[in-house]
Amino acid sequence: MEVRNLFRLPQAFRGCLRNQSSPSKTRRHLSSTPQFSAGPPPASSGAIGGLGVMGRNLGGKWSKDIASDKETRSLEDWANDPNASEYPRQEEHHLHVFATKHNCHVTLSSPTYLKDGKVRRDNIISLSSGNIGFRKSARGTYDAGFQLGSYMMSRIQDRGLLKDIQKLELVMRGHGPGREAISKILLGIEGNNIRDKVIRVVDATRLKFGGTRSRKPRRLG
Repeated sequence: MEVRNLFRLPQAFRGCLRNQSSPSKTRRHLSSTPQFSAGPPPASSGAIGGLGVMGRNLGGKWSKDIASDKETRSLEDWANDPNASEYPRQEEHHLHVFATKHNCHVTLSSPTYLKDGKVRRDNIISLSSGNIGFRKSARGTYDAGFQLGSYMMSRIQDRGLLKDIQKLELVMRGHGPGREAISKILLGIEGNNIRDKVIRVVDATRLKFGGTRSRKPRRLG
């Protein structure tokens, strides 16, 4: 599992997949991972080797995206297109956890590759503590976050999404009780089927630098 800061640059090695002598365009990455060699990597070498596998899973055909009425295509189509300017990096499914002291929200999103090279994320499942029966102050408790995480794992399994999720990025935001509850779910029995798919854990909690004056702290008593 890889723990990384949210502020990172994407990496693309289109030339490696097109069997060129050297990559036509590369991007630098903020991590300390070594650069790939100029020759094409073997089929089983890390994330780059997995691009071809993911492309075959997507069908290798042009398809029509009904939601936005834009053309989408698989990764193999991008590699075989001589007019493509650059190759998109392999995107993962995202599991967003927004935990505050009043509520907990969990959202699962999937990547969709558009023709213009951009990646659009579509929400598959979005739930909060209020959706499973908790009301008012009970929505921000640890028990509400634990039951929400357990219900989210069951929904993912019942809808057959485990076969579509090859890699998963966990994005945590906030420091409410639900943050620890969701972590316990992923490390427990409920997360056995999805735990091995997590490749990155990101802390997306917002930090304030300067800006306008904050609200007066609430003091009771």
